[in-house]
Amino acid sequence: MVWLYSGNPAYSAKDQVRFLIGDTDSTDQLLQDGEIEWVLSQYNDSPMNAAIRCCESIIGKFSRLANESVGQVKVNFKEKAEGYVRMLTILKSRLATEDAAPYAGGISISDKQANAQNTDRVKPDFRKHMMENEQIAPWKTQSQLDLYLLNED
Repeated sequence: MVWLYSGNPAYSAKDQVRFLIGDTDSTDQLLQDGEIEWVLSQYNDSPMNAAIRCCESIIGKFSRLANESVGQVKVNFKEKAEGYVRMLTILKSRLATEDAAPYAGGISISDKQANAQNTDRVKPDFRKHMMENEQIAPWKTQSQLDLYLLNED
């Protein structure tokens, strides 16, 4: 099995995942390269999404292990699993806030023009049928409205 980490998260998506989940110690390997690469392939090579899934996998690994002790040395796998649960919460929170950017359309003139010219854009209902309620207003254009108002007098 292969486990490699370059020490530079910018080197590859796999190294980014290793960095995000703390799997950077070659003497304490948590996931193999192939496992991380498979998870990345399942999430369109998104390191943050893959890191979340890898955390879940590591939690599963530690959760099934019993605590061990030999003399004075104790290994508490429950605490390791709980640590990864906390990390999972942090990663999910970061994904929800860092990858989301608010967008308020129509603030700039060019943005409004681009939206109006987009033929694939669904027209807002309030604009599409704005002058078509013939029970209340039988006109559909400004000239029809002007004619209607002249005839009302």
